[in-house]
Amino acid sequence: MPDSLDAPADEWLSYAERDLKVARIGVDATDLADLAAFHAQQAIEKCLKAMCVFKRVPFEKTHDLGYLLRLVRSFDPAFAERWSEAKLVTEYAIAGRYPLDVGPYAVPPARAVQLAAEVLEAARQWLGDQPER
Repeated sequence: MPDSLDAPADEWLSYAERDLKVARIGVDATDLADLAAFHAQQAIEKCLKAMCVFKRVPFEKTHDLGYLLRLVRSFDPAFAERWSEAKLVTEYAIAGRYPLDVGPYAVPPARAVQLAAEVLEAARQWLGDQPER
């Protein structure tokens, strides 16, 4: 199995962008809002993993955004603090994919999608501000 640090950070962000596109399509459809939020969670997850990859910080195979934010905090505490709300979107990693009643949600689907867009933009900017290695 390939190491999670093998794929370049910009490739992780490319996948995050794709998840965000899907999230934006479904967020306004009542019957797809939970799936939109799932893709928002996936986008945030991939952004945080992109940052870890860039800094060569290994991470476990996980969907836990709180865990990933703790890793980001180890090299950029301000970023982790600014986007700490993202950890609440973790609940969508399961919701929408299985017939489980997990609501009510801490973050509504529309906010999850908005948050994913904001985190993606911030991660893009963060990577652009980093010195070349």
